[in-house]
Amino acid sequence: MKNRTGFVVLAVLLGLALLLAGCQAGAGPSTLSAALSEIQGTVGVKPPESADFRPATGDTVLTEHGQVQTGEDGRVRLDLSDGTIFRMAPTSLFELISNQSTDQGLVTRLKLELGRLFIVLKGGSLDVETPSGVASVRGSYMMVEVDSKTLDVLVTCLEGHCEASNPAGKVQFGAGQKSLLLHRDPTSGQYPAPSVEPMTDEDYQKWLEGSPEAKTLAQQGLASLPSAPGPVPSDTPEPAPAPSATPVPASPTAETASAPAADTGPCMSLVNPPNDQVVDYNDPVVFQWTSKVQATKYVLTLHYPDGTYIFFETTDTQLTRYFDEMRGNVNFTWDVAALDANGNEMCKSPTGSFTKPAPQPKKTKEAACTVGQWEDPSAPCYCEDAPNQPPYCYAD
Repeated sequence: MKNRTGFVVLAVLLGLALLLAGCQAGAGPSTLSAALSEIQGTVGVKPPESADFRPATGDTVLTEHGQVQTGEDGRVRLDLSDGTIFRMAPTSLFELISNQSTDQGLVTRLKLELGRLFIVLKGGSLDVETPSGVASVRGSYMMVEVDSKTLDVLVTCLEGHCEASNPAGKVQFGAGQKSLLLHRDPTSGQYPAPSVEPMTDEDYQKWLEGSPEAKTLAQQGLASLPSAPGPVPSDTPEPAPAPSATPVPASPTAETASAPAADTGPCMSLVNPPNDQVVDYNDPVVFQWTSKVQATKYVLTLHYPDGTYIFFETTDTQLTRYFDEMRGNVNFTWDVAALDANGNEMCKSPTGSFTKPAPQPKKTKEAACTVGQWEDPSAPCYCEDAPNQPPYCYAD
């Protein structure tokens, strides 16, 4: 009897161990692969273990860190193992990087070096690394296009929630909007901030030509444009109005229209930086504003003189941002919008302004400087230590 009891206990423990091992395995990275089909023209594939591209065939399966390249007449469809669909336009090159399980779900990563890629996402989220920034999408239609000459990147969001980011900032946008990630300036090495604007007729036409899966959505988007000719076909749903290029969520939907009325008291006041202040180029800017009753989130928007903007979301009434990677000698304006629990805008603050000057040129070296001379406040010389290098000294 004792032996039988011991056997039962051992079996239970073994089963629990196997179950735990399975759960831990499921929480880690998920192997990613893509099957190629609908191959047209010149399409090459380079497996991760190969140094050269070879012609793609109908039974080709791309694995992680494998690359696909299309020629001037090449097109191909890729079906990922998780159900996501890619379509590559001619003269494109991309690499499949990885899948990673996170608290927010499965994150797929890939790299687009040049050309145009259409993405129909089936669950989770996807990040596309490009020479000028990162484009991301959550559910579910996004196109990324890298200009082969300028390396500027166009991101269009046909449906879902999209995001574009580079060292100068990040923008979020939705259905019917697009963002432009400009490549860094060759002289300063700095990136312009991403912009957001409505999609155009040309943008929707690219979807119609490059992705059959998006035909209905693209037709609806075309019909929603002010200059769109003719009505939408009767077998398609009535299109939604064209979205505006604003970072703040739209007015309440039918589901939230009956929500309790928000606080109608005064809106926020901007506290810092003071209007027209000139901030130091290398120091961060600390933004502060008063709170709004019943607000659950704030959206701070920075506006450039040319009409482009970036925005940041926070639950606090203070936000610190560095500007050393953004354009210099610029007069910014900024405002803050308060959002309620449903994401609806309650009110917006007045507009503030500040100026970020251009970076100052490095001061000239002075041969008479010596290490430690900076300790003497009256000495016109300063030295800074650098790892594995002689001290760098310069005159004030």
